[in-house]
Amino acid sequence: MLVRIVVRKEVISIISTYGPQVGLDDEVKCEFWDNLGDLIDIIPANEKVFIGGDFNGHIVKEAVNYNSVHGGFGYGVRNESGEIFLKFALAKEFVIENSIFRKKDEHLITYKSGGHATQIDYCLVWKDDRSLCLDCTVVLGTGMPTQDRLLVLVFRMRRKIAEKKIKATITKTIRKVAKETLGVLTGKPKVYKVLWWWNEEVQKKIKDKNRRFKELMACTEEEDRTHKNERYKEAKRAAKKVVAEAKDHAFEAFYQKLDTKEEEKYIFKLAKTRSR
Repeated sequence: MLVRIVVRKEVISIISTYGPQVGLDDEVKCEFWDNLGDLIDIIPANEKVFIGGDFNGHIVKEAVNYNSVHGGFGYGVRNESGEIFLKFALAKEFVIENSIFRKKDEHLITYKSGGHATQIDYCLVWKDDRSLCLDCTVVLGTGMPTQDRLLVLVFRMRRKIAEKKIKATITKTIRKVAKETLGVLTGKPKVYKVLWWWNEEVQKKIKDKNRRFKELMACTEEEDRTHKNERYKEAKRAAKKVVAEAKDHAFEAFYQKLDTKEEEKYIFKLAKTRSR
């Protein structure tokens, strides 16, 4: 979710994320990183961007090949999701702020339950805005009802905007708009399902796009990265075209069936799909 706030003459873009859990299909994971990349690309370079959320990945303590994005202060053992996260930050020129500041483990761990402790929540900013960040730490003793811990990023603006009235207005507006736009979710989350317009051609193109994406993320050579980036964009355009055609064919079939005896069933299915 992207929230853009205008405070005086400053524009701040705040992105809240929730990365795919371990065990989900590679297609779901690649779709997440693809969508996040598209979201970042629409933000002008002169705006301040803060990304915060649960990425479900471990980046480990040492930077190891990621010195420009990892400050060397992490927790846990790096896994595949953490590796992809670091490559994404490197490709998009972000810095992981809660790896920059030296902290005790208790102020790095973002999830703790019994004997299980991990660092899966992170805050990212543009590399050029790294100097604006004063601190990034896990706050203990907040009384939160879950095992998740509160991760706080402290930063300064070039203009003084810290008046209590402005902060209170921003907080109230964000909560109001988020609730009116997104609603409140209750109950268990739905299991990922294959879309009703999915076919073999779509699956083939999506897999090709995901493969190109992995090749791009794994590439470290600047010259080779440009070539792989073009191949990925080409695969991405092809995938979007196939998806659009598949949707067109599926809707056309639906509209033809609306005149049949099963009209009520198809109208309900169409409405349910659009609602979802």
